[in-house]
Amino acid sequence: MMSDTGMRITLSPEQRNKLEALSTEAGVSMDELAREAIQNFLSYESWVREAREKIGVALAEADRGELTEGSVVRERLREKHLRFLRERS
Repeated sequence: MMSDTGMRITLSPEQRNKLEALSTEAGVSMDELAREAIQNFLSYESWVREAREKIGVALAEADRGELTEGSVVRERLREKHLRFLRERS
C-alpha cells in the first residue's frame, strides 16, 4: 500500500506572509488554504482550455458562414440571464 506523503513546496517569505494572513483571516489552516487555491487554479485552467476549444469551434463555424443573427444571440443571453437570476433567489 502506498502512503500519501503529500508534496512540499517552497514559498518566498512574501508569499508565506500573504498565505498566513489569508489563513488567519479565513480561519483555516495554511495547508487547507493552499489546497483550495491550487484546486481553484486547476479548475480555472480547465475552464480556459474548454473555452479556447469552444472559441475555435465558433471561429471555424464563422469561417464557413454559419453565423447566428444578433437578435437570436441577444434573446439567448436574456434567457440565460433570467435563469441565472431565478437560480440565485
